[in-house]
Amino acid sequence: MLAQAKSSDDSLLFCQASLANGEALINILQLYEEASGQQLNRAKTSLYFTKNTPSAMRELIKDLFQVPEIKCHDKYLGLPSFVGRSKKEAFGGLKDRVWRRIFGWKEKLLSKAGREILIKAVAQSYSHAKYFPSCSFMDARVGRRPSYAWRSLAMGRSVLNVVMRWHGQKIRIWHDPWLPLVGSCMVQSMSAGMNPKATVSDLLLEEPRRWNETLVRENFSEWEAGVIMSIQLRDNRRGDRLFWNETKTGVFSVRSAYHLQLRHVAEVCGGESSTRHKDRGFWKFVWALSIPPKVKSFIWRACIGILPTNDLKFKRHMRGDGCCPVCVGATESAEHVLWMCPMANDVWVASTLPVLKWDRLVHSFCDLIVMARSRLGRGDLEFFACLMYFIWHQQNGVVYDGRVSNPVMVVERGRRLIQGFRDAHALPEVVLGRGNRRTVEEGSWTPPLPGLYKLNWDVHVDKETQAGWVGILIRDSAGLVMAAICASLPFSSRGEYFWYSGALVATQFALELGFFYILFEGSCSVFLSKLCRQVRGETIQDMWLKDIWALIPKFRSWEVLSVSRDQNIAAVCLAKLGSKFRQTTVWLENYPAELRNVLESL
Repeated sequence: MLAQAKSSDDSLLFCQASLANGEALINILQLYEEASGQQLNRAKTSLYFTKNTPSAMRELIKDLFQVPEIKCHDKYLGLPSFVGRSKKEAFGGLKDRVWRRIFGWKEKLLSKAGREILIKAVAQSYSHAKYFPSCSFMDARVGRRPSYAWRSLAMGRSVLNVVMRWHGQKIRIWHDPWLPLVGSCMVQSMSAGMNPKATVSDLLLEEPRRWNETLVRENFSEWEAGVIMSIQLRDNRRGDRLFWNETKTGVFSVRSAYHLQLRHVAEVCGGESSTRHKDRGFWKFVWALSIPPKVKSFIWRACIGILPTNDLKFKRHMRGDGCCPVCVGATESAEHVLWMCPMANDVWVASTLPVLKWDRLVHSFCDLIVMARSRLGRGDLEFFACLMYFIWHQQNGVVYDGRVSNPVMVVERGRRLIQGFRDAHALPEVVLGRGNRRTVEEGSWTPPLPGLYKLNWDVHVDKETQAGWVGILIRDSAGLVMAAICASLPFSSRGEYFWYSGALVATQFALELGFFYILFEGSCSVFLSKLCRQVRGETIQDMWLKDIWALIPKFRSWEVLSVSRDQNIAAVCLAKLGSKFRQTTVWLENYPAELRNVLESL
């Protein structure tokens, strides 16, 4: 009997261990071989017998089939094919592999739900990757009789398709999202003669590397052709990369996908999900707290009233009363356990937080959080949240495990948790290469040393047209302008992209004119600080920075300087002139007349 088919050419056949059944099965297989033209691969075929099969019968059947017997539990797709009474023996290897994969994670900083998601994701990755060995996850078919987990993952692809975008050259033009647009990134124009399976590389010309404008305008609408032609091409050849448009970094996060799904449901249903009568600002504040995810989840559960307090158990008919086991009279609600109960009050006294004079009577836990938000600083508020998390655990330990109340230990655990979380998220700045980065003291523009050239650059984005412009001036040690450019920047829905694009234009401009001993001086910004860090991440900003750093080694001497906008006023004014010029303009040993007064005042 064909019991299970896990792949197109793998089968498990079950029958009673007897010569008659064995001969009948061989006849069936021979008939199948003759009808289909396929032949059984005996090198990959094996027999498995239960413990009740006599040894003599095993030998007769092995001689009949001419295939080996397996003694141990074989595996398929990373999981055991046969599971006996000992689940520990069958799945012990899988447990060890999962543990090795998650070893090193700061699991204490993960919420209960976060730990569950992590373990499920790691465990399921061993078998689900086998569902699409010859294609991508987005193109894989669900198949017949899929597992619940695989079917759920496949259903989520419709949400992913909305905000994913590819970067690269081997991307399919009409099948993959790759246009730099807000919303759908798919091409809407119909092909006018190109192969439907054509890739982005088919739209490029080499030496110099550029878009094939004629081909682009023949196959795309005027609007889409303009978008494609505005995409800046990179000189270095890298593999295709997939980015997530719902985050600034381009890296997928469960949080952003969750909010995307909420918006999708709201659009379909024409309404919003319940927020327990709290406005968006309150929930945004709660989720923006810089505390471990498990504490955030705890605060959220307390706010919406789903902590398993005695009051909740009583309302759900799980207890005879809802009284607090410590106070033996008051109702054990979330606000009572964490704020009004004498056991909690001992912790707040030991915490040294300025909360002792606050009103002990609050109507709800949300009111307590609102009161703390208005009276505590950011750091104290985050410590406040961590203490409530451990007050809850202390209460459970005293009531159910017979432990002794220790408010000092609760405060110490809360302090260690928040400090450990802050230390884990502190990122040191790393300085790179032959060059350096430093911040210049306030004052006016200063010329470089003899033999060096200083490049000042700045970016301006027109608020009405959303067009981006970069202004660049290169001056020598005498302060004379050697070259200047006001260049238009490719459009992007990401505002920070203009800074990357401006820095790339400045780097290429200096190299093309042969200024190899250069000081890059720009207005102080978040982008400029990132530019000088050693980039090893996988975000979309990291990819942009890698393009710039690929050009930096071509300079013989370089340095990056961060100055105020007043010291960089010439480049600031030049960038703003872009709205007037309307096109890229270059000056050699000269500059626009509009900058005369600015340069003479420096």
